Amino acid sequence: MTARSRHRSRSTRSPGPSGSDGHGRAGPPPQAAPDRLRPFPGAPVNPTGRIVRAIVSLRSGDRLGLDVVPHVFATTWAALNGIEALIDQVAPDVCLHLGLAGRAREIRVETSAKNFAAPYFADAEGRSPAVGAIDGEGPPRRPATLPIDTIRDRIAALGLPTRLSTDAGRYLCNATLYRSAAHCAKRGIPAGFLHLPNTRDGRAPRPLRPDRAPQPVFTHADLTRAVEATLGVIAARLG
Repeated sequence: MTARSRHRSRSTRSPGPSGSDGHGRAGPPPQAAPDRLRPFPGAPVNPTGRIVRAIVSLRSGDRLGLDVVPHVFATTWAALNGIEALIDQVAPDVCLHLGLAGRAREIRVETSAKNFAAPYFADAEGRSPAVGAIDGEGPPRRPATLPIDTIRDRIAALGLPTRLSTDAGRYLCNATLYRSAAHCAKRGIPAGFLHLPNTRDGRAPRPLRPDRAPQPVFTHADLTRAVEATLGVIAARLG
């Protein structure tokens, strides 16, 4: 998901995340590009698509002074190769990525991505990455550059279990954040990732194992509120 601020003039817009240049005429809203991943092996239903559609239909961006530009990535390594070109095409002020953490018991605000993709995790086409490193010349980790502490606190204030996460996995979610953070850094814009738990609308929670407590019951409405809260933090930063 990408976003652009409504207080920034396109003709004078700098690559940085500020909400206004202080001199330009009123222009389009700041643009936020929220993206999400499609279903993938082991997760036939990925709720992030429904969440993004809800954000758009509820006109959350309008209320926050943001232009929200959604994008859906196929859950394939090949599709991820287009992320840099997509960011250049949209030219957002911020990138927010959403992904599914199917076994999560809370909303996870990712703090960084590691320079590693497990070659034994196949994508939706049955293909695995050719090498272990995402970028053979990149650093071991790239940090998320959104105000992650504020985002965590804002979501927690809604009464939803949430925490900062230092492990975005070894699959496409991690690779998405790694490559996005790298390219967004070149453009001077922030990037971040929310890992959302699965939803259990209308179903009772079930334990992962007999000796563990049941997963929290997250609804689509819960997760939509969490993403809206995140966009609110982003809007405040851009404004």
